[in-house]
Amino acid sequence: MSGKLIVNGISALLLIGLTAVEAWPCRPLKTEDCGTTPHGRPALELGLEVDMLKDDTGCMLCSVFNYGLSHNWDAGIEIPFIYFNPDDGTSRSGIGDTVLRSKYRFLEETPSRPAFLVKPTFKMPNGDETRGLGSGKSDAGVLLVLTKGFGSLAGHFNLGYNMVDLPKGNKFRDNPAFLGMGFQYSLDSQFSILGEVIYEPKVNSNNIFDSIIGVIWNATGRTAYDLAVRVDLTDGNADHLITSGLTVNF
Repeated sequence: MSGKLIVNGISALLLIGLTAVEAWPCRPLKTEDCGTTPHGRPALELGLEVDMLKDDTGCMLCSVFNYGLSHNWDAGIEIPFIYFNPDDGTSRSGIGDTVLRSKYRFLEETPSRPAFLVKPTFKMPNGDETRGLGSGKSDAGVLLVLTKGFGSLAGHFNLGYNMVDLPKGNKFRDNPAFLGMGFQYSLDSQFSILGEVIYEPKVNSNNIFDSIIGVIWNATGRTAYDLAVRVDLTDGNADHLITSGLTVNF
């Protein structure tokens, strides 16, 4: 079933891309950039992630819908569809926790100064926790973003903090921080390579440390496809995740 779901997901990405109008790619990095959806325009991001874990396999199809509220402000919603097949149990699938998100760029980039953006998020516990599709907790977070271009190279720096299990169950030791550094290098008008390193320290659990390397293809100037491999370096596990998707602005 997982193979069929992966094939169907890739086919959907390709078909949607054929009808795209214009694209501003910001997938597949977890590290955010300072770009926002153009004023008055809707945008769509579709991403398919396939886990290559030691104990089970799974995939997630994530849809992100954004709308440009002004030239420097957008808002959106992230809806994941999750499927996983653990070695010691029955396969499960369904809608995961939904995330409300917004991006507001306070400073535009200049030759001597990076752009600065703030991204607040709120996660709703609508996924079925008993089936492993959600956390059963409401989370709220904020991310501070810097982006600076150097010719064909763009660099991104992120610093964030997430408050888990709001409002009554929140405890400081459960709240993870986020530190991310990413880059994108344009090889020509169609192809770019990108990568990142992220670190998520936690007080009462294992810290998360992983990296990604990938490529973006601006296929028609109207849509952008991406393909990347993420390596989880936490505790030397070296688990792998393959992600592919597209970004579309209408």
